[in-house]
Amino acid sequence: MSQPFFTYILQCRDGLYYTGQTDDLETRIAQHHSGHFPNCFTFSRRPLELLWVSEFPSRYEALEAERKLKGWSRLKKEALIRGDWDAVQSLAKRRRPFETGLRKSSVPPQGERSLDGAIALPFVTYMLKCGDGSYYVGHTDDLPLKLAQHQAGTLDEYTTKRQPVALAWSAPFADQAAAFAAERRLKGWSRAKREALIAGDERLASQLATRAPISRMAAAPTADKPQLNQPVIVLVRPQLGENIGKAARAMLNFGLSEIRLVAPRDGWPNPSAGPAAAGANIVLEQAQVFDTLAEAVADCAQVYATTVRKRGVTKPVVTPEQAAQAIHRGPGRSALVFGPERSGLDSDDVALARAIITVPINPEFASLNLAQAVILCAYEWSKGVTLAQPTAEEILPPAPQEELEGMIGQLVTMLEPTDYFMPNSRSDITLRTLRTILTKPGWSHLEIRTLRGVFSALRNGPRRP
Repeated sequence: MSQPFFTYILQCRDGLYYTGQTDDLETRIAQHHSGHFPNCFTFSRRPLELLWVSEFPSRYEALEAERKLKGWSRLKKEALIRGDWDAVQSLAKRRRPFETGLRKSSVPPQGERSLDGAIALPFVTYMLKCGDGSYYVGHTDDLPLKLAQHQAGTLDEYTTKRQPVALAWSAPFADQAAAFAAERRLKGWSRAKREALIAGDERLASQLATRAPISRMAAAPTADKPQLNQPVIVLVRPQLGENIGKAARAMLNFGLSEIRLVAPRDGWPNPSAGPAAAGANIVLEQAQVFDTLAEAVADCAQVYATTVRKRGVTKPVVTPEQAAQAIHRGPGRSALVFGPERSGLDSDDVALARAIITVPINPEFASLNLAQAVILCAYEWSKGVTLAQPTAEEILPPAPQEELEGMIGQLVTMLEPTDYFMPNSRSDITLRTLRTILTKPGWSHLEIRTLRGVFSALRNGPRRP
């Protein structure tokens, strides 16, 4: 019999609810009670009480149940906890879909009331302005707490290194799904459109929306030009969230941060991408999603398709190094386009590009995984910017010639009593050879001191106690 998975709801000391999933319910609840997770929502809200739990045959189903429950209102969760399925269904019918317009609001609307008369906490989408002038978009069910965490720098997120941050805009939504949809939409907006929204200029926001229509899942690319001619990484029909995360990690390793996804197979966001990104959260958080490759590269003057296969399309073929040099030299935005893991870019995709990037590769095994292909191009681009080399250390300069001559003189003095330079007819040649050997390395001051210490130890013999 396979191991069951559980989705559960805890009630916190302050009356709020926490939803989670696990394959070991008893241990997980004990961990919540003991404060085992210092960064968890429940840590500062103990004591806790387990109110509801349900068993599922797989982790995927438990995770899907957790995701859905987190989007429910307080009233609907309480109906589930007491087993009132009629109320659950009734509340589901009352849920309104997310409207396309976003209105500035500083006062949340009246929330649904729970059985004890308390107002249910709405979900809020918010925008922060960072110390460097950039914007961060997120959503939460506790805006004061989340804002305090951003301002204190306790969240390992985009805002941590961009202090101070200030709340620029917020709007309440009926459930988490609607708030998250608004967050995703705002992340695709241009800077000008975000600032129009913050200023409450709905007319300008509408004009900007007309100039840059929003696709099914994301808005048109930001108009802000990235520093240092950073190319956009475009993944066409990526299949696995893990591979998107690994590509994001490869990008950030070499200073790239803008990723665009074209029709990802499993949708976006994908919970598998985060762990694979290994901390490259900023790349995933700002990812934009498009229906077609043409939409994704619409603002790019230089588009490079990466492929090692012949696609029946005649295009200039360049190496990653040549493409990187052209990106640094050329005006306008650039895009590096990568295809699905299984088949790569098809002919129609390649036809949209100005040039093809390929690398010399073993013809018997011409297969790179997605992250490998991304890291090849990202590394070549990084050669044109200044990045830190973790293991690089400053090399000490060669010692003055006077110190080198002193070391050579010491060694010659030690060798002469041993008749090393005999016969006399070859002594000059032998000394010249010895000097050449000792001069080649370019010894530093510290290295010469060390060698002279070694010579002294050999001359003096073992130290007496």
